[in-house]
Amino acid sequence: MSTPGPDDPLPVKSRQDAQDWAKHMTESMAQTAGVTLDTSSVEPIFSDCVGNRDEVRQDGRYKLSYAVYSSTPLEQHPEAVRKARTMLEQQGFTIDGYRERANGKVDAVLDASQASSRYLVTVQTTKDGLLAFSVNTPCLMPPPQRQRLLTEPPPVLSDRSAESAVGCRLSAALQTSVSATVVRICQLFDHRAVR
Repeated sequence: MSTPGPDDPLPVKSRQDAQDWAKHMTESMAQTAGVTLDTSSVEPIFSDCVGNRDEVRQDGRYKLSYAVYSSTPLEQHPEAVRKARTMLEQQGFTIDGYRERANGKVDAVLDASQASSRYLVTVQTTKDGLLAFSVNTPCLMPPPQRQRLLTEPPPVLSDRSAESAVGCRLSAALQTSVSATVVRICQLFDHRAVR
């Protein structure tokens, strides 16, 4: 799987569509594996996308980590991951990791990725003996927001937009070059007047 460049366009998908796809994928894997999911155990976790230098853009981009569990008996886990593996291979996923046992005990793990979408799926035995089905998405952009490029400078705010946004009064020298960072600093320290 190739890593996209910092300014490559992100796939566009709403949070609901991403969660619906993850739900569909985990349900399909479970059905193929012949196991029943505990729908009350669904854990969708949305998080910000964080760049290689810990940068976070405030344009709505996100990642989804979605998990759901099955209380299928431990001795059935190897057969379940075998069946899920076959299904994923037929759908064009690459199998990145696979095992049925470790140290003579059932400890199933199936990791797969899809190059076209860069989605990662996992089926694995948990330490509590459950069978977990999970999907992790790449960084996605919700519609219809514009993606800010990582190489773009932060927006420059006028004195009025900064003053109205945070109630700060800026000196004339700062009024023409105030950045989002200055506004955030002003917010943090709650300055009412900067002269």
